[in-house]
Amino acid sequence: MLLISPDKDSFFEMSNVKQKVVEGLEAGGMLASLENYAAAGTRGGFSVGDTGIPGLRHFLYKSRTNVQFTMPELSEPYATSTARKRLLRQYQHMNERMHRKTRPLKLLFHVGEQETMLGWITSGFELYAAFGPLVSKSAVVLMSNKLLKWIRKQEDSLLILNSPSFEKFK
Repeated sequence: MLLISPDKDSFFEMSNVKQKVVEGLEAGGMLASLENYAAAGTRGGFSVGDTGIPGLRHFLYKSRTNVQFTMPELSEPYATSTARKRLLRQYQHMNERMHRKTRPLKLLFHVGEQETMLGWITSGFELYAAFGPLVSKSAVVLMSNKLLKWIRKQEDSLLILNSPSFEKFK
C-alpha cells in the first residue's frame, strides 16, 4: 500500500491511516483476497497491443498536468534485459535532447537501426514512442495522434485522476 501526502511531515499520521486501512480490509476479509491476487502474479498493467495501433512497439506518456507517467509492459522486441535497457536509454537520450537549456525541442524524430523514435512535448504532456525501424514520418505522426486519442479515452485507468480520501480512518 502506498499513501502519498503533500505534507512532508505527515509520516506518522500516514502510518496510522495505513494501519487503520489494513485493519478495515482484514475485518472485511478483503486483505486475504488482495494478497492472493498479488501472489498470483497478476500485474494489472496493459500491453502496447491494447492500443490497437500496429507498428507501435512501446511508449512512455507523461501527463504534465497530473505529474504522472504511464507506459505499457515491456514485451517483444524488448523482452530481454539488454533490449529493455537500450529502449530506456533511448528515451533518456531523447528526453535530454528535448530538455536542453540552450535549444529545447518540442518535437524530435529519430530513425535508428532498430526503431524509429518520436519525442513530443506540449504544455499538457510528453510522449516518447518507439515504432518499427521502417515506419515513415507521416505514419509515425498519424499513429502518435491515434495513441493520444487512445490515452485520453483510457486516462481514468492509466492515471490517478481522482485520489480517494480516507478521512474516515483518521
